Amino acid sequence: MRERDDKERRIAKITGNKRYYTGNLCPRGHDAERYTVNGRCCTCAYMTYQDWLKTRKKEFNAIQRASHAKHREKQNSKCKIYYKEHKQYFRWAHQDWRENNYRSDILRRMVRDKRIKYATPPWVDLLEVTKIYLKCRETNILTGIKHHVDHIEPIAGKDRCGLHVPWNLQILTASENCSKKNKVTSANS
Repeated sequence: MRERDDKERRIAKITGNKRYYTGNLCPRGHDAERYTVNGRCCTCAYMTYQDWLKTRKKEFNAIQRASHAKHREKQNSKCKIYYKEHKQYFRWAHQDWRENNYRSDILRRMVRDKRIKYATPPWVDLLEVTKIYLKCRETNILTGIKHHVDHIEPIAGKDRCGLHVPWNLQILTASENCSKKNKVTSANS
């Protein structure tokens, strides 16, 4: 049996496969593929990794967080460059998604409108709110850069919610608003 395993492994190495199958059980009794590099059962390797992960999960997560923090700027710049080079593709993909999932898009907008409705007190001057939205539209036309009306205190915050009132609205560029997401900026908190 050992000779057959070695033969299968040599064939897998020659053909460039990462795994091969012998039909024999491993010492733990698994009928699974084996890795070409070391001849180890894939199921055993996975189980060993899971055991290791359980014992060292906190340490492993700390290492990953540190690595992400260390390389964040480099990764962000790579993503921005890739996005600029493939901007048209992303637009087509987004447009395609919206056409195929128009119900989800409608539902998302309905939820947003309902949140705004509930966050608008009855005593607010809606004319003032409308003026801010018109000013945003004007700014879009004058600068040629897309702007959004943003809630300083988000109306759907995780721990607190703001109101849809003129003094809680500000005009930001679309990129700033999208990067801010659903958070209160440190200057405003």
